[in-house]
Amino acid sequence: MNSHHEYFESKRVATSVLIHVHEMLSSQLALSVLSLITLVTFPATLAAQPNSPQDITGGARLIFGPTQNPAAKSSKQIAQTPAKREQVNDALALGNAARDRRPPDFASAEKAYRLAWKLNPFDPRPYVGLGNLYMDQRKYPEAAKAYQDALHFGAMERRSGSGSGAPSDTTATDGLSTLAQWHAYRGMALLGEQNLRKAEMELIEAIAMDPTKAEWRAGLGYCLFMQGRFTEAADAYKKASELQPNNDKYKQLLEEAQTKSKLSSSKDAAIRKQLEGTAWETQLEPAKGNFTCNLLPRNGVVCTLDDRVEYANLTWRVQDGLLQLIRIATNERFCTGPIGTNEIRLRCWVNNEESEAVWRKP
Repeated sequence: MNSHHEYFESKRVATSVLIHVHEMLSSQLALSVLSLITLVTFPATLAAQPNSPQDITGGARLIFGPTQNPAAKSSKQIAQTPAKREQVNDALALGNAARDRRPPDFASAEKAYRLAWKLNPFDPRPYVGLGNLYMDQRKYPEAAKAYQDALHFGAMERRSGSGSGAPSDTTATDGLSTLAQWHAYRGMALLGEQNLRKAEMELIEAIAMDPTKAEWRAGLGYCLFMQGRFTEAADAYKKASELQPNNDKYKQLLEEAQTKSKLSSSKDAAIRKQLEGTAWETQLEPAKGNFTCNLLPRNGVVCTLDDRVEYANLTWRVQDGLLQLIRIATNERFCTGPIGTNEIRLRCWVNNEESEAVWRKP
């Protein structure tokens, strides 16, 4: 275990403040409807999967902090009457209170959040509550799916001009910040799954929506560090430290990433010189067939398939001992992977999914 892990394992995440049920309920309605909860059937897409629990990657949860409960009050919602809105709010309040108990009452919290979903399937907040519960129980695939559903319905609400995550004076910026937070939560769940590239994309999305959150930049740094992309990780940690200059944790992570970057990139220039002008055979998704890809001296990449030029929008570089193929228009890392003598194993990001491309010398 490297010091990046050991630092987090030596710490404990602060617990949430206990919130009693009577402080959160605006009426007694939820008490009566709670008896109906056992009749609720939740969608199969959020059903628990038989995955064994695992700890969050290297204690990355400490970077993000605990996930926040969904708001138990709202303005207007899609296709919802005031009475139904009150029922949803009360069910969410019950779920939040059960989760905040010490020890947490996960079973009661899940029933309450499922009831809130049953009352209004278009409200994103029940999905957030369930995602939080799954995170608490280390059920990371289920958490990632729940947050994805929250983002789907949250985006729908934002487009329609309604909102469920804040009081009635919510501004467009506030709504965007809420979606950004859910992207960060999903990124955290994907880290727990060890799905580093998807986690990276979610955190980048969160930062684009709200660039003021130091913990999200630090989380991105952690994600990049775990991929061996130490130079990029150091850049992310540096930005996190600039946002929170007194955070010693970020300073330590930055120092470690810079040290790793210096070591891993010491031979980048020599490796790049060796790769210039070389040709490689591979298969690239989603196209079928064998490609021949040439790494040109001025960073260009030309891949041909049956004498047709494909992927002309790529450039290449060597960083931290890794080959990176980069989309010119967006500067997005299309593929990245370690460089061997006769083989390069690349992990590529195609149509929002990760795939492997093995480059071999002809």
